[in-house]
Amino acid sequence: MTALGTADAVPRLFGYNLFEWADDFSYLKGKHSLKTGVDIRRIRDNASSNTSLRGNYAFNSLVTFLAGTPNTLGVTVPGQDAYRGYRQTLFGIYGQDDINVSPRLTLNLGLRWEASTDPTEVNGKVAVLPSPSASQIIIKRSFFTTGKKNFEPRAGFAWRLSDSGKPACRPCRAKTRGAEWFS
Repeated sequence: MTALGTADAVPRLFGYNLFEWADDFSYLKGKHSLKTGVDIRRIRDNASSNTSLRGNYAFNSLVTFLAGTPNTLGVTVPGQDAYRGYRQTLFGIYGQDDINVSPRLTLNLGLRWEASTDPTEVNGKVAVLPSPSASQIIIKRSFFTTGKKNFEPRAGFAWRLSDSGKPACRPCRAKTRGAEWFS
């Protein structure tokens, strides 16, 4: 099949913003080195990708093309707006305690919680087909629901092999994704 017309999705406009706020706090008391912090990220993703805005003719062969008889014409419905404004906020909170058990052994214990808001479209242009047999789409504010119970424990240790302070054994700490907080 041969097509005549503009590219299928022009014009395209994309605008992406990421706003971030983070802060950390450390407190030393005796054998404990306490650390806590928060990281909040707000995502604004604005996109406009019009499909067949100027029309798209398709021909079965060169003969139908020369005769000017397309087999299909794809066009955007007049008044259709392809602009979408997607929004989401991500949260990360952590706490950690480095405990000096002895001059040669330090334990690292911590917990991190990560969650995000459900992604939404600010103009009410998200449509969902609830099931394959459904006869109507449903307009929703968000695409899907995200989990909010993402707790990530951390555990580790550092052990100096001698009193000289030079060689130390620091195996990889047990951690899950998001470990950049404890580097």
